[in-house]
Amino acid sequence: MRFGNFHNIFVVALMAATLFFAAGAGNPALAEDQAGSGAKMEKVDESDNSPLLVGAARIDITPSKSVIMGGYGVCAFSKALCRWSKGVHDPIYATAIYFEKRDEAFVLIEADLVGLVQTDIIKIQSLVSERTHLLPTRVIVAATHTHSSPDTVGLWGSILPPDSGRDEGYIEMIIAKAAVVAAQAKGSARPARLFYAVGEQADLHRNTYDDKTSNFYIDHTITVLKAADKNGRVIATLTNWGCHPTTEGMKTRLISSDWVGAFYKDMAAHESGVHMFVNGSIGAAIQPNDNWKRKNLEGDGENFRWAGLLGTTLSAQVREMMKEMEEARFDHMTVQYTEASIPMMNGIYRFGSNLGLLNLPVPKVGEPLNFRIASMTMGPLRFGTMPGEISPQIGDGIRKRMGGKAQILIGLGQDWFGYVLDREQYENELYSYEKMLSPGPDFAEAIYGVYDEMTFPK
Repeated sequence: MRFGNFHNIFVVALMAATLFFAAGAGNPALAEDQAGSGAKMEKVDESDNSPLLVGAARIDITPSKSVIMGGYGVCAFSKALCRWSKGVHDPIYATAIYFEKRDEAFVLIEADLVGLVQTDIIKIQSLVSERTHLLPTRVIVAATHTHSSPDTVGLWGSILPPDSGRDEGYIEMIIAKAAVVAAQAKGSARPARLFYAVGEQADLHRNTYDDKTSNFYIDHTITVLKAADKNGRVIATLTNWGCHPTTEGMKTRLISSDWVGAFYKDMAAHESGVHMFVNGSIGAAIQPNDNWKRKNLEGDGENFRWAGLLGTTLSAQVREMMKEMEEARFDHMTVQYTEASIPMMNGIYRFGSNLGLLNLPVPKVGEPLNFRIASMTMGPLRFGTMPGEISPQIGDGIRKRMGGKAQILIGLGQDWFGYVLDREQYENELYSYEKMLSPGPDFAEAIYGVYDEMTFPK
């Protein structure tokens, strides 16, 4: 999430004014199969009484009318001045992959949205549970964080006078369709084998603080999973890497999943099945690499050219990685779910909640703020949620705690609480923007504490 460097000071000033004012006022179904990859596969051993079952589905969640867009800018005095959409460049989706083994199962739902707050995720989990009979704790919900999607958080409406940017009718549609796509994914599940590959992608993203401090961090890890049926046909792929979907910038008024949409399209053109992208450690501050853009597009990345080239380049790497993958073999799958809390130290969140900008109950400063973490283990594979835009060094700490041979870091998963900084970043003036949108300095350590208490096979 960025408001844009030009707007940072303006944001702080207007939010301060808002606090002063407030104090006084009291106030698809499965995508069509394309040609298969042609890779030779052994058949699933159907003598196993409890094979791994995998199903996948995708559903369109593109708004049918103009909406306030999230991720950039700030407006005041009138919602008419907000960043309203003026059309659609490419559809945005909710994608679901369902996994089941023996007596355990979970579904991962990834939405092409700027973020989903805890209250909406709880509604999604409840409705999915009704439709699929999964426990709500087995429903994992996350967002890709495209800045060309509707404001599903509320921060990008008018802040003075306060008026949320959320369209509640659209939010209800998201909740309903998330349940539909999860049920479709479960309904399509069939015996499968699961494969994985781990590599690096360093060219396409950068830490935009790399020219301001030598103490910056970035995670180049790219992890790819592939589930294939007994005939070797791809059911689904999952790609995990960290980079903001923000090639287009603030002036864009077209709904889009940004470069993630180009990635989907290119993957579908070459591989069968449903393709999911899960964003990783993107906080402080992992963005598309403008140096790469200047080199490959002669500086001209307008009109989604940068988004298109970045997405197809990533797709090409993923498809190369799929040619040499290891099989993830396991007898049991485990899902762990924990609720924890930290002292709430951000007064802006509190006022935003009180004024109705955030559809999220936020405690008083100093009181406990609850957050949720889920992790899943499948043999050598580890999945772990991160409740916001997490700094890469914190994501690396989570990787080490989970262990295994391949980790899927699910950014903006199960919760959305802005930026997750470690204490050193929180106390560094360089990260004053991120600090303004972070619950407090103890968040990273609390997340580490949760993962330390979870049990992962050695």
